[in-house]
Amino acid sequence: MADIVEVQTLITEDYFKAYSPIPDNYNIKEIKPYFHVAEKLWIEPIIGMPLYEELLDEVEKDEVTPENATLLLNIYPLLAFAITYESLPFVGYHLSQVGITKGKSEISEPVSINDVNYISTQLRNQCETMKMLLKKFLDENAEHYPLYYADNTVECKCDYDDECGWDWIYHYYTDGTYDKYQWQRSVAEHRMRKFKPKSYNQLYSTRRYNMNLK
Repeated sequence: MADIVEVQTLITEDYFKAYSPIPDNYNIKEIKPYFHVAEKLWIEPIIGMPLYEELLDEVEKDEVTPENATLLLNIYPLLAFAITYESLPFVGYHLSQVGITKGKSEISEPVSINDVNYISTQLRNQCETMKMLLKKFLDENAEHYPLYYADNTVECKCDYDDECGWDWIYHYYTDGTYDKYQWQRSVAEHRMRKFKPKSYNQLYSTRRYNMNLK
């Protein structure tokens, strides 16, 4: 049988425990696969692939520069909560023959979809807020991260789309004087309220990657 190759990630179990809402005594092995998933879904799209790969390489070699160490400390809060969000409903819940139950003992109680939705919504809100804080940090310190924007600098040439539309509204109605990050947060909250999923038909699925390790 071939040896299992562990995927390199930016965050370690110790840093995850330090920044996540999960109890210290939780079995991290159950959600370890989501470390990589959360990084690909929440971190790489923000910082770009070149900077992400540079961070991975430095973490693997244990040769992290002071600038990148500071960046990682800004990434870890978002990443820890994103891992928790992506690993739902397996954090604190058990998938068995009787369905999803709360706890992992013989006295486990059934968990309602409203409970799962509430926790998921709270985590998602916190992730979105921390994502904006990370983006703000990178924008304000871009001179220290030359790989930032390396694959994300294409200027939008469309007449109007969703993102460009909100940016146009921001400049038109605020004259650029209102804090843009607060504005973006307000827009994100508006979208979440507008497109809030219905509790009775929301489904949760886990993204999985197939890897040939032979």
